[in-house]
Amino acid sequence: MGSQAQLTGTSLAPAQGVGDPRPADVWRGQRNRFLIEDARNTGQWMHAFGGIVQLALLLIFLDAGYPSWRIAAAAGVFITFALVQKLWIHRSHDSQSFDRIFIAINLSAQTMVTAIAILTGGLQSPTVPGLVLPSVMSLLFFGPHAVARWIAFASALLIVAIALLPQALLGPTLPSGHYVTALAIGLGWNLFLLHMMVGKMTRAASKAGYSMACLREERLSDAEAQLRRLQSVGAKVAHELKNPLASIKGLCQLVARTPESERTQERLAVVASEISRMETILNEYLSFSRPLEDLRP
Repeated sequence: MGSQAQLTGTSLAPAQGVGDPRPADVWRGQRNRFLIEDARNTGQWMHAFGGIVQLALLLIFLDAGYPSWRIAAAAGVFITFALVQKLWIHRSHDSQSFDRIFIAINLSAQTMVTAIAILTGGLQSPTVPGLVLPSVMSLLFFGPHAVARWIAFASALLIVAIALLPQALLGPTLPSGHYVTALAIGLGWNLFLLHMMVGKMTRAASKAGYSMACLREERLSDAEAQLRRLQSVGAKVAHELKNPLASIKGLCQLVARTPESERTQERLAVVASEISRMETILNEYLSFSRPLEDLRP
């Protein structure tokens, strides 16, 4: 069981009290912890691969004669996003705070794709499919939660805002050949990111489920051990109480033979009756603690 406790990475208690977290919260914390580990292990090469994709897109814009300052600004936006994302991931030491960190990363990604779309043609930019990717990522992470709906609503507002911007601010439109090539690369990259996210979530959920199974098994084992200890202690206490009760009952019966008065005899009879009732309770408890011994229908 000790190895299972190390696997779960969670402090285990024998039983769930009032202040203990709910199983759903424990599972979510475990899933977030595995996502953090996965993000730290794959973050370097994902940023490098993403940089190569962005460089290919910028070269397409450069070949099409796009304004150099717009290309430089788009490159600066992507580099800033990569640095911010890396900073947020390294700050995620606590799995319980990873929800807030994911929202921050998601919002920075939404800002990045919106800024690049504005710099490269608005809704006519080949980077437009990336505008909906943060909403899809949040839906995968949070599920049908209010946070995911708010992020999707914000993404829709940003798309509407881009559509209302003047064309002079958005920049020229790419030629059809360059546009199709850039759109194919952008779609491929977005689908790859979506595939990676689904894989990470699936692996993290599977590990969290196994971790919860280990946690449940250990808690059940602890509860059974505690129950056996309580039964053993209770049986010893009940057995030890039988002897003094028998002595008190015998003394009462002895004094009742020569009572000082009839009232005293009645009182001693009541004491003896209550002692007999206590003995019956103790015998029943001992029979319960040893169910295979004195079992009667």
